[in-house]
Amino acid sequence: MEDKIKNIRRKILTDSFKAGACHIGSALSCVEIVLALDNITKEKGGVYLFSKASGAETVYAVQGKNWQHLRENPLLYPGGSLGHGLPLACGMAMAGEKVYVVMSDAELQEGTTWESLLFASNRQISNLTILIDYNEIQACGKCNDICSLEPLYDKLKAFGCEVREIRGGNNYDSIINALNAEPTYWHKPKVLVCHTIKGRGVSFMENGVEWQYKNLTQELLDKALSEI
Repeated sequence: MEDKIKNIRRKILTDSFKAGACHIGSALSCVEIVLALDNITKEKGGVYLFSKASGAETVYAVQGKNWQHLRENPLLYPGGSLGHGLPLACGMAMAGEKVYVVMSDAELQEGTTWESLLFASNRQISNLTILIDYNEIQACGKCNDICSLEPLYDKLKAFGCEVREIRGGNNYDSIINALNAEPTYWHKPKVLVCHTIKGRGVSFMENGVEWQYKNLTQELLDKALSEI
């Protein structure tokens, strides 16, 4: 599995370079999350939505698509403006689908997110699982410097969710184990707070705000690939 994860990261880097795409740090931080969801939905059914659109290259890399496919075939249920993936996931879950949704931490600063959590809790949408890519960095800096989310666990719990924190949010097995764990409450939506690292796997990208926007040069691509 480690080799597969490394290959996904290499593909994110090379495809982003070919496409002249940015948001590379965001894509690298959620590799294990998306891979876990891709595998678990293939094994057990259901669908996963990718609300944090800035890291969409991860989905294509996990699915083995190339950068041209990324441009010609947008995701079926993409994000866009932050906070729109969860409302859609709630509706699909209400219709009976088993739904997982990947969200960024910055999306937790959007009102639609908390409205959706209230709705999901009130309607007891227990077939909804939210995975938060909590790398603590958003477009203009650290999340908690811009608009603090803490105490996040307590807030999510107060909104009626069953919450689990994954301290090693870039650990594939930890995510799979959390997804497979029996819920404590059968009537609550579930939230996994995955503590990840922005730019995971490339030393000069890790925890760097600039990799929200910066493009790779051939020299930087070679350097990044040599580290994976």
